[in-house]
Amino acid sequence: MNRLDSGFILSTWRDQIKNSNHSNTELDTSLVLPIVLGCTNGKPYIMVLSEEKPRAIASMRAITITLNDRRPSVIGENWALVFTLEDWALRHVFAELCLTFATRIREVDNQTAALDQVYDSMNQWKRLLQPLPEEQTDQILLGVAAELTAAIIISHKTNTLIDTVIDCWTGPSGAPQDFIFPSQEYAWEVKQSTRNARPS
Repeated sequence: MNRLDSGFILSTWRDQIKNSNHSNTELDTSLVLPIVLGCTNGKPYIMVLSEEKPRAIASMRAITITLNDRRPSVIGENWALVFTLEDWALRHVFAELCLTFATRIREVDNQTAALDQVYDSMNQWKRLLQPLPEEQTDQILLGVAAELTAAIIISHKTNTLIDTVIDCWTGPSGAPQDFIFPSQEYAWEVKQSTRNARPS
């Protein structure tokens, strides 16, 4: 089985959970920065070993990240940067994170550059999954509410079934107009506004 495959990673973690005596498994011995798969207290982890002390990475809601001093240890493996998954339901995406580490570490030939790949991978995953700022989220919700309210008005004014109006709703896709009716060759654009509440 190809070890750089999520199926292998998941299978390894399952075996380790079932058998507490199951040893840790190195993902790919050719990597300049060893990646080890393990499990503790029923929680899978990814352990990255290095000679130099890695930079600390803040833990996240579903992943606890610890930095362990292993000295004295095997040459090149003095430090362990350990990513432990707290929610087994997220195991598939956690395996993909492991594959991301391995794929990017393969691109470099020294541990310092490999650690940079780990840091960059984490930063990019965080950016990819970062939620919108609260004020931007509120603006989106306001726009959706205005468009759905307008759908009812459009239905009444044009004597069009509400289902048809919703089918012609293009606002969520970022189209120039919020409602486009190809058969009638016209469109509606909705504008919402807010007023700041003032104390009486």
